[in-house]
This record gives sequence, C-alpha cells and structure tokens, in this order.
Amino acid sequence: MNSLKSLTFLTVGAILVSVTFALATKDRTSRISIDSDDGHSIQHIVNGDRGEFLLRDDNRRLRAKWDGEFDITDDGTGIARLEDELEIELTEDDEKHRVEFQDDDGDIKAALYIDGEKQEASDETTAEISRLLLHFLRASGLKADERVASLLSSGGPEAALAEMRLLEGDHAKARYAIAVSEKADLNDAQILELIEIIKPIDSDHDLSRAIRSILEHESISPEITPALIGAASGIESDHDMRKIVEAFAERPLTPAAMDIALSLYENIDSDHDLRVSAQALLENKALDDASAARMLSVAATEIDSNHDMRLILTESAARFAKGGDFAKAWLAGLDEIDSSHDQRTAIVEVAELGELDSEAWAALIGATGAIDSSHDQRVALIAILDNFDPTPELVSACRDAAARIDSDHDREKVEERVAEIAGN
Repeated sequence: MNSLKSLTFLTVGAILVSVTFALATKDRTSRISIDSDDGHSIQHIVNGDRGEFLLRDDNRRLRAKWDGEFDITDDGTGIARLEDELEIELTEDDEKHRVEFQDDDGDIKAALYIDGEKQEASDETTAEISRLLLHFLRASGLKADERVASLLSSGGPEAALAEMRLLEGDHAKARYAIAVSEKADLNDAQILELIEIIKPIDSDHDLSRAIRSILEHESISPEITPALIGAASGIESDHDMRKIVEAFAERPLTPAAMDIALSLYENIDSDHDLRVSAQALLENKALDDASAARMLSVAATEIDSNHDMRLILTESAARFAKGGDFAKAWLAGLDEIDSSHDQRTAIVEVAELGELDSEAWAALIGATGAIDSSHDQRVALIAILDNFDPTPELVSACRDAAARIDSDHDREKVEERVAEIAGN
C-alpha cells in the first residue's frame, strides 16, 4: 500500500520495525524481533513453556528467561505459581539488578542481587523485586490476559487503561488492547482513550490486531469513527489494512459502518487485497443494495487488475440478478475491465444464473458490445441466448448485438442461434 509513502518512510529512517515469526512444528518455537533506528530493540523467543525476552536501548538492558509456566499474583507484583524458575535482570545507569524466582515444593523463593551481591530480605528488597517483575511484564506484554482481568476486577476499565499508559513496546500494547477490548464493555470515552493509547504503535501488524479486536468486541458509535479511522490510517501494510476491513465485514454493516470501511478500503493499493476486502464486504448478507453498490463503485475505481475486478463481479453475480443500483454499479465495473476474456467470463457467470428480469437481460446484452474480441462476444451472447426468457424484444436485441460482431464466423454462429430461438 502507498508504495511511495512506504519508500519515504524507510528512506528517512523515522523508524524501521521488522517483525518475524518463526513457527517450528517440533519445538513449538516462536520468535519476535523488533528493531528501531533509535537504538530500541526487542527480542522475544518462546519454546513451549520456556522463553527468553531481551530489551535494549541507549540507557538500559532488560533480560528475562524462564523455564516452566508461571502465574502472577492478582496485583501483578509477585509470582503465585512457578513450575521451575524465572530470572529477570535489569541493567541501567551502570548498575545491574537481578531477581531469581524459584519453586521450592510449591513455595516461591525470590532472591535479589545488585551488581552480583545478594540483598537481605527487607521492605526495600521486596519493593525492588516487585518493580523488576512489573518492568518485565510491561515491556513484554506477557500475562496480559491475567493482568487485565485483575485490573478490571480491582479498578475497572480505568485501571486497565492507566496500566496501558505505562507499557513499553508495540507488542505489549497490542496484547493489552486485545485483552481489554475482549474483557471490558467500554463506553465511548474509554474506547477513545484506548484508541489514543494504541495510535502511536509503529508495527502495522500489532496496530491492526488491536484495532480489529476493538471492532470485534466494542460498539462503535459515530463519535468514535474519526478517531478509529485516524488510528488505522497510519497502517502502511495492505495486508494489515485489509484485515481491518475484513473485520468490518463480520459486523452488521450499517451505512455508518460502511463509511468507515470505505475510508479504510481506499487506503489499500494492492489489487489482491482490494479484491479480497471487497469480496468479504459484499458477502455480508446484511449489506443493503445501496451500500453494496457504493462498495462496488469504489472497487472499480481503485482496482487496476482485470482479473481481480472480474472475480469481484463473478462472485457478486447473484446481487446483479436482483437489479437496482447494484446492477448499475456492476455494469459500470464491467466497463472498467479492459480484457475481453474477463468481460465475457463475468457476463457468462450472470447469464448462467438465469434469474434476471427483462431490464437486466437487456442491459447484459448491451454490455457485450463493449467486448473487443469477436470470439468472446459470441460466447457471451450464446450464454445469454441459452438462459434468458426469449421475448421478442430480447431476441431482437441479441440480433442487433450479433450484427456488431466483426468476425463473420462468430457473427454467423450467434445469428444461427438467434434464428433457432426465433423459430421456436
């Protein structure tokens, strides 16, 4: 999407984020690597119930590794259950703080080290252990579901949103946004605050995931629409923008929701993603014909590929059969196709439905005149002749269309078929 914009984005080096996911069937390993040109980097590796997290920037280095599953306490400041061990190490201002959590027959032991020296048990030691654990959870986004559930229980959505403002990293913000939207029934003001928190996310993948979760689980009022469009407009990836449009396709598509979907749809450049998005929206059975016609008109304007536009037309053939505004938009979309093969294929698909009224049949017959290839004109007209109700007016229209075919062979084939039908 927006290839020139994307190139500029990378060239000026505002921020370069690359996220890679590697899934290995045997060892169940997933890896996330995020690097920005401001010196901030995150690596997150999970292999089954073992994992490692590393954050680096100019002033600090945060590393955590664990062996075995672990659960946090309700307030997120301690470990409630640990299968084996968890170690968190934070280096900042040339001082290294490390906490080691270990399971001792169900009893969780925590030891704090500062520059390698073990600290005596005290209120200060306990507070520092809690600080290191929270620092790790906020940077990694691990245990987001549990943390959000606890925050919602103790302080409602406001507590969860306040915690989100303390998070570091796109991935953590996305995980918390998903958890909050799934677990809380937010009001408009809270949804707007959540959107404001996730808007700065640089990762297209994470921002798309967060927005899709809001769309899936929250009620989007007209007051929220501008903020939602504004947050999504920062997405550079066609694929991730398409995923948001597809999320709209799962919702009741009111005219207001369609306004949002079309605003986002127009930000997609890839013909493939434009086509898949349009198909998803047009498959929504709650979409009224006027909104469907709008969708198709925008698709015809945005899509350059004959193949992709034809696939939209063939898959929406049943809507064309109903006539009305959508049929007009469908014919306008057909006129945008340059390929005779794709034009003919779309017309044949509609003709074989055989459920058109006289006005729609007449429009379809007229559309064959825009096909350049005599062969494809002949195939399209024969399909119409084989499936329509042969009223004198429609037979005459087919005869006139046949007369416009340049190839003697193809013209004669259609005329023969017209004569057979007229004779019956």
